[in-house]
Amino acid sequence: MRGVPVVADGKAQAYTQPTTRNQPGKGLPAYMDKILLDVTRLNTRKRASTPSGIDRVDLRYVEHFDPATTEYVIGWLGCLFLVRKPQFRRFHAALKRKWQQGQRDQKLPTLLALVQSNPVELAVVTLRNLLPTGFGLKQLHSKAFERFLSAVPGQWTYLNTSHVQIRSIDALRSLSRRPNIRSCYFIHDLIPITHREYVRPGGAEQHTQRLQLLADARTRVICNSVYTQSELNRWLDRNDGAIE
Repeated sequence: MRGVPVVADGKAQAYTQPTTRNQPGKGLPAYMDKILLDVTRLNTRKRASTPSGIDRVDLRYVEHFDPATTEYVIGWLGCLFLVRKPQFRRFHAALKRKWQQGQRDQKLPTLLALVQSNPVELAVVTLRNLLPTGFGLKQLHSKAFERFLSAVPGQWTYLNTSHVQIRSIDALRSLSRRPNIRSCYFIHDLIPITHREYVRPGGAEQHTQRLQLLADARTRVICNSVYTQSELNRWLDRNDGAIE
């Protein structure tokens, strides 16, 4: 990827070269100056010996945004957890070194070491995930994340640069309804839908569900190219969808 894709209100647009750290390139909205960057996929890929194309995009965004104005979050069992910055910086450096040098046996931090939560809260989240939804005990965010949103003023952009975490319309709407958070999701391609023969069984249906959830939630998206933009817009037109 030669540049950081841009997003604008309306349908997805083309991408542009980034300028300096946290200084958006042409077309990138000014509200993307403070970022909640979802790094869930990097955490789940720490056992992989080599990075995939999506992994490389995730790494690129981590390196692009200034840590001073970026917070990192990990999704787990329906909750978003804030990540401790010093630990994540070490995790990122070690993961990148592992992939560059092929260090397969290198140990990386666990989820518990990365998130700003204690074992008791993680246990409660696990319990809530096991209970029937009728109990009304499931939540989208951890207490530390809630405290952070209450304590830190200003507008934030939740940025998801992989296809993880796109599973629940309630979760998407819950995040989007917050007045100080704008949600933005990266669409890498529509290959699982347009070329089903190249993906695993069920991949097309899974990707269709992702796109439908984003359309139903009327969230914002980033496309990695003009071609993906046009493919997405055609899909939306065919399915009466709308994405901001």
